[in-house]
Amino acid sequence: MKKVLITLALAWNLTLVLGVIFNQEYALTRAAGGQFETFPTGIRIAYILNTLIVVWQYRTLLKIWAHRSISPTWLPRLFLVISLLGAFVNLVSRSPNERWNAIPALIIAYGFWSARKTTFSS
Repeated sequence: MKKVLITLALAWNLTLVLGVIFNQEYALTRAAGGQFETFPTGIRIAYILNTLIVVWQYRTLLKIWAHRSISPTWLPRLFLVISLLGAFVNLVSRSPNERWNAIPALIIAYGFWSARKTTFSS
């Protein structure tokens, strides 16, 4: 059940960042402070990097769940920190819809936190 919940949280993040990149209406109040009527090009380009991070997070979790080695070994720690920072940024957003994004960020952080015994001891 834990893996399903984490996968759903990552799927939400991927849906959201792609919504920003493609300037979709559903993402307007849920990303970048909810302050735009249309996402500026700079924000959309920045979210391309965010998309790559979300995909990399999922790929890393799949390796952890399959008990495969992670390279570099500090990557899960980095993703834990990124997820916690993402949750904080979402929680302090002025957009009520964006604040909800802290929940999937915390679920993802939990995924990396719960994997710490197998990956962080290296």
